[in-house]
Amino acid sequence: MKRYLILAMIIMVLTSGLLVSCVQKTGPAASSTPAPTQTPPEEPESEQFQFRPRLSPTHNIPPKDLIDDSQYWNTDWEPGELYQTICSINESYHEEHTYIEGVLDCSDMVLDIWDMLSNQGIISVIIIGNPDLDKETFAECNHVWLLVQHKEDAGFRVFFIETTNGEIYTLDPDKKELMQYLEGYYYSSPSDARADFWGRW
Repeated sequence: MKRYLILAMIIMVLTSGLLVSCVQKTGPAASSTPAPTQTPPEEPESEQFQFRPRLSPTHNIPPKDLIDDSQYWNTDWEPGELYQTICSINESYHEEHTYIEGVLDCSDMVLDIWDMLSNQGIISVIIIGNPDLDKETFAECNHVWLLVQHKEDAGFRVFFIETTNGEIYTLDPDKKELMQYLEGYYYSSPSDARADFWGRW
């Protein structure tokens, strides 16, 4: 009988030891202090990617302002000279630069041309949109190009600069593919465009 009592006491001690060790492994002390061999938890996605796009544009120009606000029009230029100048800049740039997605793409090229035009005293507006879609949403934008406007008493002219192929397009209401270049989100400066979009592509 003594032998069974001693055996029962040994089993109780061992069992209580196991329970204590289980509590220590699963209790709050163990979870708040990981063992040295554990790898640290991954950072949340929002902290890993600091250049996530905004949920909606906040730095863009309202389309109405492009017509009403004279700061977006090139009024000091003769229309033929303006067209020849933007053609020359875009063509020479295209001859020396090749579109390479992810290396030198539309966003990089637009920033370069915007700066070159600005140095010549030409006002251009950055448009970010999707030429293949009607009324694209903010999330559907995948391309960027430039708009140059000329206004005088006789009327106005609108030029679209496609930096990836070196072409200049003029607004033509009869051509839907050109009217698509009017759709998108308008930005007066690279810093405003970058604040909303850069890092998406």
